[in-house]
Amino acid sequence: MKKNFNFLMIIVILITGFISCNNDNEASPNESINPKSVTVKVKIGETTTYSEGATAVGVTPDLTDLKLFFTDGTNILDTRTATVGSITTISGQTFTNVPGAATKIIVVGNATVLASPTLPTTGTEAALKAAMIEISKQTHPRTAVNLQGEGLISVTAGVYTAALDIYPAVSHIEIAQVIAKTSGNGAQYPLTAFKLTAIYINNTYTKLGMDRSTLPTGVDILNYGQNATQWTASYPARFCDLPVGPATELGGTTTTKAPTTAGQKWGYFVVSPLANKGTTIDAAVQSSVPHIILKIENAVTSVSGVVLPSPAYITVRSLKNGATALTALDPGKVYSIASIDIAGENLSAKPETAAKADINVTVTVHPWTDVTVTPDL
Repeated sequence: MKKNFNFLMIIVILITGFISCNNDNEASPNESINPKSVTVKVKIGETTTYSEGATAVGVTPDLTDLKLFFTDGTNILDTRTATVGSITTISGQTFTNVPGAATKIIVVGNATVLASPTLPTTGTEAALKAAMIEISKQTHPRTAVNLQGEGLISVTAGVYTAALDIYPAVSHIEIAQVIAKTSGNGAQYPLTAFKLTAIYINNTYTKLGMDRSTLPTGVDILNYGQNATQWTASYPARFCDLPVGPATELGGTTTTKAPTTAGQKWGYFVVSPLANKGTTIDAAVQSSVPHIILKIENAVTSVSGVVLPSPAYITVRSLKNGATALTALDPGKVYSIASIDIAGENLSAKPETAAKADINVTVTVHPWTDVTVTPDL
């Protein structure tokens, strides 16, 4: 009996030791269960957008408030409000008791001060990214623009950190001037005079999901066709420029039109849908690049016997970066048009219809800086 007892004791000791060795190889504590502390640093991009007046190039937006969403890549696990004065410093801000399963952070800036977008506190990451950025809330290049960004949580030697870049949630289109093509510069019907009486932005949306693919419905879709009443009635104010007061045109000389204040530009906040997310105009699916519509009146050509329509319209459907046509605009970038050069062959009797020669605008795109765009006739 004593020999049997000793044999059993040896077996028990061996089993206990085997289990102990296995436990030594397991993570402790379990990272996906136990809370953790995460230090987050946020950097604000150097350029935002401005809807009118001075250029937005080089403007850095204010960050007034910042909401953080900790996710596992699928679901929102926790939400926190940052201390802006801390999270934007080199040391960042540390958040304690973050769920252990959190692997990602999504941030939205200025949602409180702008009362937009409406953000969930629970649910899925997809539902969070479907929250709508509203153009009506983007009113100033520095003090009133939504910001967004996201990044992964990394760990080094047991220390959890995340470094995030945030940027304006919208794009910006700027037009410096509209110029008549005169004789000798390739125009078939050179212009000696014209009036620019309106600029419209069409094929766009008044709001868009942060994922850039969740689209609005109804009146929030700007897809006005050639016979739409909006061209002669009430066009959405944030998407057009019209003469003010007794003025009969948007300013400038006989053949060069520009904002009346030197150095300013006509500019428009626009949402930035992904490629292949454009509207449908007169039953035709459009690209994701907004259209620029110029309303021209009293245009005169130097070609004898040719009478141009008045009013007439020029529809810019394409923007190019160098020789490459853009398929979508990126949020946080300024698309700057140095000049739209027009001639009689670019005019059509109605907007959103083909002219004898359409205009493509060439743009130079620099992240967080000026995007210079020029029309290619």
